[in-house]
Amino acid sequence: MKAAVYYENGGPEVIRYEAVPYPAAKGAVIGMTRGAAVATDFLKKNVEINVIMPISWRRMTTLMGPEVENAMKRDSPPERVAPVVAWLAHPDVSCNGEIFAVGGGHFARVFIGETRGYGSPAKDLTIEEVRDHFAQAMQVEPFKIPKDALEEAGLHESSVDWSAFHQFIA
Repeated sequence: MKAAVYYENGGPEVIRYEAVPYPAAKGAVIGMTRGAAVATDFLKKNVEINVIMPISWRRMTTLMGPEVENAMKRDSPPERVAPVVAWLAHPDVSCNGEIFAVGGGHFARVFIGETRGYGSPAKDLTIEEVRDHFAQAMQVEPFKIPKDALEEAGLHESSVDWSAFHQFIA
């Protein structure tokens, strides 16, 4: 995370981010879900773990003012999340470690993907190479959705046998 520092009237001040804990907690839940899902697959457990990111009215919505609160109560009550939760618990569903945005009559898979990016032929990136190839690394097409950190590591040219790391998952 970047520290935001700005200068006003000749003195440095740090900008406070009150909104940081909420998305940080969501990120932690996603990370724990993905990690636990990898472990259940590796250990051949018949358990599937997925996470939903509900978009619905909740107590926190009241802090956004009556107009937003009333719209959320009307358009996105919590019970509109329930069908997706019920389906994910159904025995016919076979997905593990997935993330779903759910609310207001809509649901969608959310994923963390990795683009092709740029690989330095010399293996030692320089700041100039990063500058010159930054746009290439930022392109969103094509992308892959790695199942876990080991699969992500395997996307990069390396002589490392990543399967040796599986012992640390269990």
